[in-house]
Amino acid sequence: MSANRVAASLREWPAATDPVIAYAEWRMSCTSVWAAYRRWSNAGKADADVAHAAYTAALDREDAAARAYSKVADPIFS
Repeated sequence: MSANRVAASLREWPAATDPVIAYAEWRMSCTSVWAAYRRWSNAGKADADVAHAAYTAALDREDAAARAYSKVADPIFS
């Protein structure tokens, strides 16, 4: 199962408000950002625009996951 499918299945799970699940989603999205960055930095001229778009999309997903984690973890650490 791909990391994206695992993340999607975690979001569908009712316990997605669990801080541990939210943290796992955030860490998986961080890994996706690094992978997308590597693809972009190694892309040839013809593929650079698409690779950059994939990288920025990965950054957006990581930001959303970080915000979701912050939302559920804040009451625990406050």
